[in-house]
Amino acid sequence: MSRSRSHHLASGRGFTLIELVISVTIIGLIVALALPGISGAVVRTKQGEREVMMNAIIQAVNDYASTHGGQLPGGLTPDLPRNPDHAPDGSRQAFSAEVGHWAELGWTPEGSLYYRYDVTSPAPDTVVVTAQADLDRNGQVNVKSVTYKRQAGTFQRLSETESADLY
Repeated sequence: MSRSRSHHLASGRGFTLIELVISVTIIGLIVALALPGISGAVVRTKQGEREVMMNAIIQAVNDYASTHGGQLPGGLTPDLPRNPDHAPDGSRQAFSAEVGHWAELGWTPEGSLYYRYDVTSPAPDTVVVTAQADLDRNGQVNVKSVTYKRQAGTFQRLSETESADLY
């Protein structure tokens, strides 16, 4: 076997530097195109968690009010302060039933939460359930508030607002 033929066979077994650079570049482009879609899906999943939790909270408030003669946990104005009690930073935090009258409400979510929740009563027969979180850890806090008005003995959704720049 001639020297040039054996050199050709040995070099034919690997990738050239240019092939490697092109492959890495293509993979990088694919990742760059997929990443926004993945992060958007993560944010939508967190928002889905928020909707489930807010609906569960108002259901618990309705159940409590119906078994306690229309009263809310804590009296005429609910004592259901922000919980978990932490600045929204995008991390999951543990919910504490010991804060305010959350234990009295009888609602405790399983696991840690991205959002912190509170319930206020700005007017008689009106409650507002609020959820706050930094969904994508960019320093902007997403705030969603849903106002419920008591009608025929239960709190019914009246309006909702959502913003992304509270802090």
